[in-house]
Amino acid sequence: MKQFLLTAVLVLVTSAACAADGEREAPVASWHWTGAYVGLNAGAGLGMFKHPVFNLSYDETAGGFLGGIQAGYNWQSGPVVYGVEADFQGAAVEGFYTQFNLANTKVGWFGTLRARGGYTPVDRILVYGTAGLAYGHIRTDLFNGITGSSGTKAGWTAGAGAEYALDTNWTVKTEYLYTDLGRSRVMPDAGNDIAFHTVRIGLNYKFYTPRVTQQEEPMPVASAFDWTGGYVGLNAGGAFGTFDHPVPDSNGLSFDVTASGFLGGVQVGYNWESGKAVYGLETDIQGSAIKGAFSISGAPAPNTYIDTNVDWFGTLRVRAGYTPVDRVMVYGTGGLAYGRVQTDFDYGLFRSSRTRLGWTIGAGAEYALNAHWTLKSEYLYTDFGRSTVSHDIPLENDVAFHLVRAGLNYRF
Repeated sequence: MKQFLLTAVLVLVTSAACAADGEREAPVASWHWTGAYVGLNAGAGLGMFKHPVFNLSYDETAGGFLGGIQAGYNWQSGPVVYGVEADFQGAAVEGFYTQFNLANTKVGWFGTLRARGGYTPVDRILVYGTAGLAYGHIRTDLFNGITGSSGTKAGWTAGAGAEYALDTNWTVKTEYLYTDLGRSRVMPDAGNDIAFHTVRIGLNYKFYTPRVTQQEEPMPVASAFDWTGGYVGLNAGGAFGTFDHPVPDSNGLSFDVTASGFLGGVQVGYNWESGKAVYGLETDIQGSAIKGAFSISGAPAPNTYIDTNVDWFGTLRVRAGYTPVDRVMVYGTGGLAYGRVQTDFDYGLFRSSRTRLGWTIGAGAEYALNAHWTLKSEYLYTDFGRSTVSHDIPLENDVAFHLVRAGLNYRF
């Protein structure tokens, strides 16, 4: 439920921002969604891959980047919009547990063919639900590669999104999908069960351009947007990485697991603009469900063998950006990171829970919707370094992850 709520924030954040867009600097003709479009997208996939074997199940956290293309067609009738969309994604969504190589599964690519049904609460905003067919290529290796399977699977997908028209041809969207490629046999009495969440941001080019009547003729555009000032905002997204658990003085032995999860939080910052350069400071605090685990369900013990969680984290960063065109800023960012990391090992017999310090670096892009509201997408790599799990056992954890998130800021 926590993951679903965080995803809902990400999907609806765009519509919340734009519903308040009552202060446009340049009124435009009423937007019409009818027409064909093509576009690009990028984001993250995360979930749990299961591998039932006899009466046990080797379950592993999965995560990774994805990116691809989409094409579709919309029809509009009043405030109702319906259409079809197909997309194809290159993916690195993988779940693995390195010790003994018991299970390793990867989604190499996948695609969907979906219907979309939406509603336009205000001009230039579309909120929608979507569902349809999914297909993808899955490779699974069990028991150190002794057996495995590789093939294309078919399943289903469903989700929701929000889309905003930047001008007469370009739109930007945020979208969440749950994709289930079902269960298949790897060997007799062993299989895989592949399902995952995706959170992504997309940019579409729409071929149909609405006509502007004399009454709807745009007014002159206001002066250039000024980024100087303070702001507060909300964000949500997903994270993934590999959590390593090295054993000191063991000749390279390490219990490594894929990690992934949703996150959401708040940010506060201040910008200064000088010509086309923008620089500033930003701090944020995030609630997190980022987890790396390998579990054996059905074993004669509690079902988690090794489990590391990032319960919450925050950053304090500098930002340095450039405005290639009015109302658009691209930037780099980096600084301090801190957060609570907990590790359970050997079915919870040994536990470590402490606040850790580290560093973070990344980049993003931000777009001014109007004089006060801005929308951003951002990538960060965060590293909390290596720490001892327990003084009672020779085990450490090394926690680092990637995050992709969308944010909405109110500028004072």
